[in-house]
Amino acid sequence: MLLVVCAVHPNIYFSFSTAISGRSPKFDSLLRAIEPHRLLVESDYPTVDRMDAQVWDVFEALMEARGWDETYTVDLLEANWKAFRAEGEVQPKKEKTQRGGKKHKKKQEKKEEKKNVAGGEKDEETKEGDRKGEKE
Repeated sequence: MLLVVCAVHPNIYFSFSTAISGRSPKFDSLLRAIEPHRLLVESDYPTVDRMDAQVWDVFEALMEARGWDETYTVDLLEANWKAFRAEGEVQPKKEKTQRGGKKHKKKQEKKEEKKNVAGGEKDEETKEGDRKGEKE
């Protein structure tokens, strides 16, 4: 199930803490089950006095479960955090009915122009041509 969720949602990250998920007897297997580029760590601790220690505890648990050294783990978690933050800054998708771009704008202008000519309204070039014909 986890692999299906990850395949469908490439922007999902999993953050672990010893305060919450660390209580599970399957904590080590959870840390090993997640793809490395989706891992984050947190404290999940209600007060600031133990946050650093809690983050360090889950960091050590992650290194032990995965067999990684400190440098690799820090580099990986930093890259994951940056990717997580960057994805958080993605602009919301526009509604499907909304269109943009130069091509679409030109098409819309041509449609309007045809509509105006068909409806009896003349475009600026036609009006200018009529004025020149009246002068001659």
